[in-house]
Amino acid sequence: GVHHHTPQWREAISKKRLVQVVGLTGPLLVFSLGLRVLKFQVGETDESIATFFAVLQEINISVFIVILFVAIDRFVQCADWVYSQSEAAAVRPIRSYVIFIRSALAATGILFIEARLLHLPAGTILTGIGAVSAILGLIFRNALLSFSAGIQLAWNDLVELGDWIESPELGADGNVTEISLHVVTVQNWDKTLVFIPTYRLMDTAFKNWRGMHQFGGRRFKRPFLIDSRSVRFCDRDLLKGLPEAPWMKETVAGQISLLDSGDGESERDAESGVRTNLDLFQEYLEGWLAQDARVDPEGTFMVRQLAPLDDGALPIEVYCFLEGVTWVPHERNQSRIYAQILALTGRFGLDVFALELAEKDG
Repeated sequence: GVHHHTPQWREAISKKRLVQVVGLTGPLLVFSLGLRVLKFQVGETDESIATFFAVLQEINISVFIVILFVAIDRFVQCADWVYSQSEAAAVRPIRSYVIFIRSALAATGILFIEARLLHLPAGTILTGIGAVSAILGLIFRNALLSFSAGIQLAWNDLVELGDWIESPELGADGNVTEISLHVVTVQNWDKTLVFIPTYRLMDTAFKNWRGMHQFGGRRFKRPFLIDSRSVRFCDRDLLKGLPEAPWMKETVAGQISLLDSGDGESERDAESGVRTNLDLFQEYLEGWLAQDARVDPEGTFMVRQLAPLDDGALPIEVYCFLEGVTWVPHERNQSRIYAQILALTGRFGLDVFALELAEKDG
């Protein structure tokens, strides 16, 4: 809260010398008051003396305006320094916006001083500012759009430093390394840099993988092809050769008991209760994934059949989430799990579909 940031504000005010700048207004006020007293004492009988007093007063007021805007600028710098010490600054930098605010303050201060020295009415100054703004709006259209988009990105928390974003249209697929006033810099996985105008991120769809990092796991979604000709009803030999697993004992024992009783021995169909080797293989994989330490138990996991292909291949897809988000270990775990699944197919009497063999058979 406020008490937590008080020491930082004190240090910032000391570093930026804000008190010293504000203190300069004191002598100016005293000087202005002295001019008024001296003017009253001397009188305005002499036109040259009156003009001299008027010039001194205008210079004094102009200097006061300068100091006022410098003090505001120093306060903005103090706020920027305090924010830079916080944890939020690492993911939501505001340096670009601070530069914009300071530039706007400088331009406004110059206009105020010109209006004071030239004795221009406020309406004329505002009209001039409007005309200049319209011209600058056309010249710096992209910059203004980027500034507006940058505020929306920050306000809606769409992109932060370190986020992995992906947008094929923008050629981006990597980590956000910089968010400036006009450009978002992305370092792709091939180490190339993509510089995206900020407003393009608001106009173009992109994928942010931050949710994956917050979840703490990455998705494993990989199909393999089973030769549909190897799918059959189970028999005793197949059941006795299955891998021993606690989650399969009851199922295997029930199937052996069914075959031993003679039910389903003469006619094996959907009504007999005898299950297929593919059905048992899917059940085994689901139980295996449920107890594997590499699989995130909070994520969805399933083994499902996809639509069969015309060449007799039956796709079986394994869908789950693996612990950890680091790329290399994730790919290593994916490869090992996939290889183990393929090695297990033979234990269930299933054949992995090979395209080259299918072409020869054709």
